Amino acid sequence: MAGARFWREKASRYNGLGARCGVCGKVFFPPRVVCDNCGRKSIGQMKAFQLKGHGTVHSFSVVHEPPRGFETQIPYIVGLIEMDEGVKLTAQIVDIEPKDVHIGMRVKDVFRKVREEGNTGIPVVRPPAGTDVYMLARIWEWWPILELEKGKTYRLHLSSMDWQHGFSLQPVNINIQVHPNYEMVLTIKPTQAGEFSVVCNEYCGVGHHTMLGRIHVVEK
Repeated sequence: MAGARFWREKASRYNGLGARCGVCGKVFFPPRVVCDNCGRKSIGQMKAFQLKGHGTVHSFSVVHEPPRGFETQIPYIVGLIEMDEGVKLTAQIVDIEPKDVHIGMRVKDVFRKVREEGNTGIPVVRPPAGTDVYMLARIWEWWPILELEKGKTYRLHLSSMDWQHGFSLQPVNINIQVHPNYEMVLTIKPTQAGEFSVVCNEYCGVGHHTMLGRIHVVEK
């Protein structure tokens, strides 16, 4: 089972149920069993924690050229949302015109099923050429799936929401270390169409082997 599907089938995904460390108070989403601040001191001290569902737009992209299945929704907005509790989520921003969205804007969560990638439920994002694109690492998934255009340049932002992960793009064998609290920014220009796998090559726990992502490169 794919890591993303594993988390999607958990009730926490739809209910906004995370975890809070009983030692230092740090909040996690999806929930975790060990706090990265407190380590073994937090074992048995991680308690279920309900997110209130309010946050702030940390960054966003407006999608004008959608993948198949999203044609009726363009332009739509994909944002990185910092919740009031401190955790960051990737989500579609709805019920607002793209021109009115801005960093720092307050938002509230709603849940709407749009389109699935196979049976995993991961959204597929096709950003306009020349723009910034974002991929998040968290146990045990890469989020979202990207669809890029061959021959176009993008700025790819890689970040981790929990542990150190390794971004390994196969079969071209591009490897980048992704650390918590840091953002790695790469200028990329796909030169070959096809499907590329993103593998985590830094051990990140029992689900490490399921942490797979994808980047699709398509012809114009």
